[in-house]
Amino acid sequence: MRIELLAAPGCPHAAAARQVITDCLTRLGLDLPIIDRVGRYSSPTVLINGVDVMRSGAAPPVGDACRLDLPTPQRVLDALRAHAADHDDPVPPDEFSAPAASRPRSGQPTRRPPRRIRPSAPASPGEE
Repeated sequence: MRIELLAAPGCPHAAAARQVITDCLTRLGLDLPIIDRVGRYSSPTVLINGVDVMRSGAAPPVGDACRLDLPTPQRVLDALRAHAADHDDPVPPDEFSAPAASRPRSGQPTRRPPRRIRPSAPASPGEE
């Protein structure tokens, strides 16, 4: 499994993103290197096997700008588990996560139940 941390020069969030990755690897009992890349990237970006953990299925954003969607521990854990499952690497389940069958696979949209639209109350004769 290939783990990359892309950061723009001087990114104030790169160290925190690296710590999130390190904590997630430790939690899962994985001893894998983190490849640091500094350049014109939306920063910080975490890639697991080339897939952005915050935008699965999309190409990593390009351009040295701060990201508004910083990598979260849950997204990094989910991505590590998904890629480990794809390669038959044993990764322990997270006691806080939903069962794998109820979670969407990486790259699949979450389906939400349809919203019910309530009819508006009829207007009073003088409110038009």
